[in-house]
Amino acid sequence: MFKVMKTGAWFALCVLLQGCSSAAQEAERARLLSISEFNQAAHSQLQRLSDEQAAANVYVIYFASGSSAPPEESEAGLKFVAQLLIDNPSVQLTVEGHTDNAGGFQDNIVLGEARARAIRARLVELGVLVGQVQVVSYADLYPVQLGDDEAAYRLNRRAVLEFEGLRG
Repeated sequence: MFKVMKTGAWFALCVLLQGCSSAAQEAERARLLSISEFNQAAHSQLQRLSDEQAAANVYVIYFASGSSAPPEESEAGLKFVAQLLIDNPSVQLTVEGHTDNAGGFQDNIVLGEARARAIRARLVELGVLVGQVQVVSYADLYPVQLGDDEAAYRLNRRAVLEFEGLRG
């Protein structure tokens, strides 16, 4: 079976803090705003892709530390993915839950699975057949960025949506 995988548009998390009063909170707000700008650019890139190109991609959704809730910024992409799966019922999707290397391995396995399940649950809410979506947790076993700093952590806290059965 021909499997098309192409890293394409990136979805990311934007968390806005309210009531920041300390210097540390202000620094965190500035960091998160830079994430927001990154997310907006990634979303714009997704919109520019043709349907054929987008159908051939692996999608990535980024999460806040310790969170399994899909970020608001991922909603448009999840709706696109849901429609793609609804229109192509033979296509299968694997949602891989990944974490950073903070915390214990067992906790990260649980968190990675929670992330993958949350993505599947949202897709099912949008009309996707539950049997089209498999979930797996890899915890921190497959980092995309090595390191023990926030830049690496941010890139590793993700769900990877990988399609099988699409023809490109």
